[in-house]
Amino acid sequence: MKFKATASALPDWIVGNEEIENWSGLSEKTLSGKIGINTRRFLRADQTGTDLSERAVEKLSGMNQDFDIAKIELLIV
Repeated sequence: MKFKATASALPDWIVGNEEIENWSGLSEKTLSGKIGINTRRFLRADQTGTDLSERAVEKLSGMNQDFDIAKIELLIV
C-alpha cells in the first residue's frame, strides 16, 4: 500500500486561552506559558468527526481532477 494523497480538516470553532481561563480557572499565563497552547479547536454541537472527514475528502477531490471517490480503498480517521 502507498499513500497517493492526504488531506485534513479542522473544526471552525477556535477557542483562545482567555475563554479557556474562564472555563477552567487556570490563568492565561499558565495555559500559554506552561502548556504552550494558545488556541484550541472544538467541534460545534451539530458537528461530528464524520463532517470533518467529508471536508477532507472534498479537499482531496479539489487537489486532483482525476480524483475518483470510488477508488478510495482506505480512509484513516
